[in-house]
Amino acid sequence: MTTTAALLPAVVVLAVTALAAVTDVRSFRIPNVLTFPFVVTGLVYHGLTGGWGPLIVSFLGALFGFFILLLPFLRGGMGAGDLKLMAGVGAWLGLPMTIYVFIGSGLAGGVYALALLTLFGRRKSSPGEGAQVEEEVKKSGRRRRLVPFALMIALGTVFAFLWAALMGV
Repeated sequence: MTTTAALLPAVVVLAVTALAAVTDVRSFRIPNVLTFPFVVTGLVYHGLTGGWGPLIVSFLGALFGFFILLLPFLRGGMGAGDLKLMAGVGAWLGLPMTIYVFIGSGLAGGVYALALLTLFGRRKSSPGEGAQVEEEVKKSGRRRRLVPFALMIALGTVFAFLWAALMGV
């Protein structure tokens, strides 16, 4: 594989996660028009350029990216766009790098959440209020309570590339 071809997945992932971060910060939404093609093109790219081996690694990365965030989604802690975005990261970067992206994203999300708690304190819920992120997005003051996780995924992606470069991966 040429150097240019080896850099393409990194460039695509950085560009798409940056775009998703902007939309998530602005509207707390990541559109399907961004995430579905991201997943599909990652799988197709690796299937066409590398054959079965890279395609399997890409597919495993997509599965990991999706399923690692499934429980927080099912518990109402994040939106479906975050799962699909992480699946796209996995499809383009494969399983090993997606694990690093997830670790970096989790660390970034934790720091962001701690900053929100430090700056704004914990919001008291009143009876009948749902904890679902979809409901919270519609409420005023959401920027004081919600973590735009696409931004954390974008930061986690940068972290993963820096880590891989430092470790020679």
